[in-house]
Amino acid sequence: MPVVTFVLSLMARKANDLIQAVFGWSVTTLFGRLQRREQVLVTGALVLSLFWPLFVAGIAAPGVASWAIALVPLHDWIGEGRLRIAWLVFALGSPLVVGALVHLAAPRRSRSVVAVARGLPVALGFAAAFAVVVITVPLVKLISLVRRWSDEHVYVQPREGAYDEAVICLAEACRRAGLVPRIDDAPPAMTLATHLMRLFARGAVAPFVGARLRRVTATGVELYLYPGDLLLRGEPFVVARVRAMLARTELDARAYLVGSEEGKAIQDRLARIALDLRRTHGSAAERTVERLSAVYRRILHADVGFVEWIVLDGIARKLERRMVIAGLVATDELPIDATADAAASGTAVRSSTSATGLAAQAHT
Repeated sequence: MPVVTFVLSLMARKANDLIQAVFGWSVTTLFGRLQRREQVLVTGALVLSLFWPLFVAGIAAPGVASWAIALVPLHDWIGEGRLRIAWLVFALGSPLVVGALVHLAAPRRSRSVVAVARGLPVALGFAAAFAVVVITVPLVKLISLVRRWSDEHVYVQPREGAYDEAVICLAEACRRAGLVPRIDDAPPAMTLATHLMRLFARGAVAPFVGARLRRVTATGVELYLYPGDLLLRGEPFVVARVRAMLARTELDARAYLVGSEEGKAIQDRLARIALDLRRTHGSAAERTVERLSAVYRRILHADVGFVEWIVLDGIARKLERRMVIAGLVATDELPIDATADAAASGTAVRSSTSATGLAAQAHT
């Protein structure tokens, strides 16, 4: 008996892992890799969309729906009349919840009342897209496994109207990695589900799902640019090389490389400095250097994660190198190093003062 219990428990855990993987793959295939908050909201909307047809079926057959959803005879315990009312409420309410969840997850939000009212077509779109993804995603994963390819996701959110320019930057990264890139549309296996979703949901999912998913291909690697995510799929060594070359392009001027609001605000300021550097002359050079120092002080105190800090620091360092090349600053007067040293000295002074105060308190 303990052996049977162990086997059943193991099977239940594996089934749970498989379900989570399928939902995770589905959301990633449809929208790309989202931020954690958006991922939770969209996954909730997807789950409700899949249950919605069962809620509708439960109005006519409460017993069938109770077994399909809860795996227990709810109709025997609650009664078919009350259960039918519950399924009716869920059938009417779940599309509204789906619309609200998608609205909250969208980076650029429309009017909330309109977004919630679109819940029904969004639910239909999610359900239809999931049916396609369940078939296509395992096949794509299997092909990648046979090729020994890996998938890597990098946060890239093209700026409004700059999607095609961002794709060109991806192709440039491939060229800098020694590859010969080609830009084309993503294959039907990657776009059929998103086309179905846009057909039903229309503008409600526009912030997540682009009208046209483009990709860059080269020997051993494929890059897919979503509205909020970059998928690099290919041989691990080639993927790593292309990803490293992204920093050598103008991608940071065409797309957000950080997801937090504070990080995006800092990247906007760095982008404005980069634009001004192209037309800076004479006395304006000193002001540009001061602006970069001010932005870097904000980076040092920004409430962002490690990865975002590294990205912002890299963008700032690239601007600093441009200043050196343009002759605006000397190599022994780098504004970022001076700013960091000043911040470190200030911290050291404050730490020393605090330590002195504690020692004095201990002495007394």
